[in-house]
Amino acid sequence: MFYATITDRILDTIDGMEIAETEPCMQCGCRGMLELTPEQVAALDAGAFIQEAAPEMPAELREQFVSGIHPECWTKLFG
Repeated sequence: MFYATITDRILDTIDGMEIAETEPCMQCGCRGMLELTPEQVAALDAGAFIQEAAPEMPAELREQFVSGIHPECWTKLFG
């Protein structure tokens, strides 16, 4: 499935956090889930890049958001 917008990725809201599904990982084929604040979702919907919308999120998780590759799978693929 290709997501047209960040809103399409939101699966649930838990304790005020939006649970977003990622694209499938190219290493293991599984999808991941990340927590985003409503403000981060709004920024992404407005066109911000993930590093602008969520600068405090670890780079590994921002990469997972963009590509779907889990941090552990990234290490297996690229060292």
